[in-house]
Amino acid sequence: MKLRLEEPMTTDDFHSLGASLKHWRLQKGLSLEVMALKTHIPLKYLRALESNDYSALPPIEAVHHTLGESLR
Repeated sequence: MKLRLEEPMTTDDFHSLGASLKHWRLQKGLSLEVMALKTHIPLKYLRALESNDYSALPPIEAVHHTLGESLR
């Protein structure tokens, strides 16, 4: 999946995001567990991303807070 920044994301972009993430991970030979350790993203969220289950992800405010804390 190659996104063009000048164009808004479409539903198709979101449906292919999980497949793209999984494809990249498998090409690198990484398990979900290793990805969770390397990225500090909880395993349940990586599973949700790869299956395009965005309802299982935390609200964006929580993500911003977590990122802000980790950058300090």
